[in-house]
Amino acid sequence: MQNNQLSAGAGKAEIHFPEAIFPLEGFQGVHDAPAARVLLLHCGERAAIVCLELVMLPPGGIDAVRQMVCEITNTEYEHIWVHTTHAITTPHEPHAPVGMGGVPLEISGEERKNLERKTALYRKAVQDAVSQAAREAVRTVRAARMGVGAGACHVNGNRDVCTDYGWWI
Repeated sequence: MQNNQLSAGAGKAEIHFPEAIFPLEGFQGVHDAPAARVLLLHCGERAAIVCLELVMLPPGGIDAVRQMVCEITNTEYEHIWVHTTHAITTPHEPHAPVGMGGVPLEISGEERKNLERKTALYRKAVQDAVSQAAREAVRTVRAARMGVGAGACHVNGNRDVCTDYGWWI
């Protein structure tokens, strides 16, 4: 007999990018650490929603996150949704420079090694945070109820940054 009682658990962990990946895309470090969040739902079947405060995650990164969440939460791979918030306050995963039409540009062997090192550090930071958030989601699962409502929040916040080229929002 299938249990149709809704249960839910949630986890959050900061993504700690190590200093060794900077500078990267003009970023010199982290001001406010981005987070990884996992929402685990169960009502007859298990599903997970993974939210990453990143600009984007390449397909290989999405696959790695889904596989990790699958193993930690015992959720079917196909029932895991990964999305990024497109927060422009974080750098992209390091990648080789590209030219017109997405054609990779030539880089030296030393530049390639440095790029590979930074990419590995970036991926590890994301995966560590997802792992921690997924484990917390499993640990916090409990009976839940679902409701619907409406509200309003008249607050807007952003950080204006003065650069050599003017203000950046």
